[in-house]
Amino acid sequence: MKISQILDKVESGDIALPEFQRGYVQIRDRDVHIDEVTGSDKTIDVVVEIFNRVNSGGTKLSKGDLALAAICASWPDARGVMNDALGTWAKAGFDFKLDWLLRNANGVITGEAEFAKLAEVSVTDFKEGLPETIEHISYLLNSLGSRLGLDHNRVLNGRGAFPVMSRLLRHHGGSFPDAMTRDRLFYWYVHSFLWGRHTGATETALNQDLQALDEGDVDALIAVLRRSRGHLDIRPDDFLASGMGSRFYPLLYLLTRVHGAQDFVSGVPLRDNMLGRLSSLQIHHIFPKARLYEHGYGRGEVNAVANFCFLTQGSNLKVGSKPPAVYLEEIEERMPGALASQWIPTDRELWRLDSYPDFLAARRQLLADAANSFFEVLHDGPSPVALADRAAAVLTSAPRPEPAESPDDVPGLAALVSELEGAGFALPEYEAEVCEPTTGEAITVAAAYWPQGLQTEVGAPVVLLQHPTGAEQAALEAGDFRVFHSPEALHRYVDHLRAEYAAS
Repeated sequence: MKISQILDKVESGDIALPEFQRGYVQIRDRDVHIDEVTGSDKTIDVVVEIFNRVNSGGTKLSKGDLALAAICASWPDARGVMNDALGTWAKAGFDFKLDWLLRNANGVITGEAEFAKLAEVSVTDFKEGLPETIEHISYLLNSLGSRLGLDHNRVLNGRGAFPVMSRLLRHHGGSFPDAMTRDRLFYWYVHSFLWGRHTGATETALNQDLQALDEGDVDALIAVLRRSRGHLDIRPDDFLASGMGSRFYPLLYLLTRVHGAQDFVSGVPLRDNMLGRLSSLQIHHIFPKARLYEHGYGRGEVNAVANFCFLTQGSNLKVGSKPPAVYLEEIEERMPGALASQWIPTDRELWRLDSYPDFLAARRQLLADAANSFFEVLHDGPSPVALADRAAAVLTSAPRPEPAESPDDVPGLAALVSELEGAGFALPEYEAEVCEPTTGEAITVAAAYWPQGLQTEVGAPVVLLQHPTGAEQAALEAGDFRVFHSPEALHRYVDHLRAEYAAS
């Protein structure tokens, strides 16, 4: 009988109060077995695994959760300080998580990646290190926006590299000592996310980079990355990916910003506050989507990164879905140089719809050349661009990023994600590039991707990919990704997990 039923019987008089009291006493005196998890061998990894096995039917625990709980036991205000910082960055257009901020603080304070190292940090040191870390991150966000144009959430890839960059700022008193150091660090940072440096075994790569930084500063970081990658050249085929989830989408945005690419209609350079900060900016498909679909091109080809450029809203509306051979000719006549500034081939033969594959190949070559030239400037610096004023580096304005691909493009996905979110699961990345965990090589672009599992840092990465090729499926399975080909299949998997938890 449930306690609620007992209480009902007490109210109705079916059970006398003394009898109920005797039952309560019996419940209170019942022995309950408790296993204590203690001992120096019980690391954060071990405790998290034990907790998640015992609590298989509930919300999973991450290593960051446990580390933060230990900190809050001695400093209850820690979580509030961290949430305040996350809220400030959110208002400025950047979406970060508690675990990510804690990982940064860990890197800054201890110089290592594992959360277990925080157990060796005193409360006093953490109280000093956390505000310092928050200040370093804000400084980096302003510097990345002013130097590289990476000024909102969608284009800020490589978040796993932030602990390393924040650690460097600690070495130099909270700011870059000179433009050369800044530019070479950003050279390393961009290459680290282009080649997936911190996408697989995050702690392993972070420890290597933090050690290299402590021993040899930026040059050592670049040397480690070059050894792991083999080369740091951008090749035309690197721009073969599609969608805004591609790692090379932020690079296209970056090039547009730093080179001052021109708007098609106004001729105004698309730099400073125009990209990502004004609601008038839009992504433009050089070959209009409707025209390409009419000619039988697939979604991946239509949304190729090499088919993207950036325009003001007014220019995008004026262009509309005109055939490229028509509107590109008009722009070239009225605004000479605007097309070249956006790395658009000016060979008229390539502007025909039946020449679209050749157009993409030609533009990929132009983009690769532009990227390599810019990286050479970053590496060899110093840049003439002035350093950001640290005193003024306060994130206050909220950029409005261009719209992401809608989950409604996959029937049933939006409803599934809403249901999962309501049940406490993580939100996915849409149209996201999925990379091989050890090499960082791109495998495919998924309709939805949970890189840290359906619950953050718990379980294998989950990929929703409707029509994978045989090679993509094999590569995903070899990389220990859980692959689903429809929202319905993923929903059945989640239901199965719930049923298992309920039975355990």
